[in-house]
Amino acid sequence: MISRAILGSELPQSIKKFAFALLLSGFAALCYQVVWQRVLTQMIGSDAISVTLIVTIFMICLGCGAELAKYLLARSRSQALILYSIIEVLVGICGVFSVSILRWVNTNFSNITENYLPGDFLLNLGVLSVPIIGMGLTTPLIVHVAKESLENIGRTVGTLYAWNIAGAAIGSALTGLILIEVFGLDQTAKIAAALNIIAAVVAVTLLKEVKVNKKEEEKTINNNAAFIPLSFIVTAILFGFGTLAIQVIFFSYIIKLFNSFNYSVPYDVMCLLMPNVIWPIYRWKFSRSVF
Repeated sequence: MISRAILGSELPQSIKKFAFALLLSGFAALCYQVVWQRVLTQMIGSDAISVTLIVTIFMICLGCGAELAKYLLARSRSQALILYSIIEVLVGICGVFSVSILRWVNTNFSNITENYLPGDFLLNLGVLSVPIIGMGLTTPLIVHVAKESLENIGRTVGTLYAWNIAGAAIGSALTGLILIEVFGLDQTAKIAAALNIIAAVVAVTLLKEVKVNKKEEEKTINNNAAFIPLSFIVTAILFGFGTLAIQVIFFSYIIKLFNSFNYSVPYDVMCLLMPNVIWPIYRWKFSRSVF
């Protein structure tokens, strides 16, 4: 059963709690993305431009967050978990005020960036960079904490990422199709902020479960970053480019199908993310059978 695989029945209860925290975090992240895209559409007056801006800003800042995370992983598991909780809370605080700030900034500086796409990009990048970089930090941190407790790292990481992606897919769909229609943009962003806070609380409850002795703590600390061949980096860049290109093409098809940007964005993101929920779960089995 897929649900049984996603839950990871062979995994300890603590890993399932980590996965639940990442589910909430992923849901909140895509909730913000859909909300902020709608806000920019209202302020800029173009759905296509707002989608381009938000997706670009998200990809850049998430990448920066993941890169920054490697410098924060050289610490004990309990410290990393506390840091994760703090970041989730900070992202939630930013989320509470994000809609108002986006509207204020784009209203008051529209005369500077009017009809100038790079200006709109830099303006909104400055506003949204802090919370999105925080989102990019959270998953590496919690994976770092969880993977140290199991020998089967592949299964653990696969389960955690699958839950995170599942939350993102569900968040995109529910936000675009239901939450915004029922609660409006500002309140929906606050719902996402509440999920960030809950994720932080879940992480705090796990502090006792990740306590280890001093020798084990020392083993988790490694200041030497792994060497990554240039060919791997180029491959990753090309893969990312191809993935986003497919999303844009699929997005164009969805627009024609639904004849509405409001419904196209959540459907597009959900359809592209859902296959990634299943793959991390079974990737470890595939790799074991091959290698």
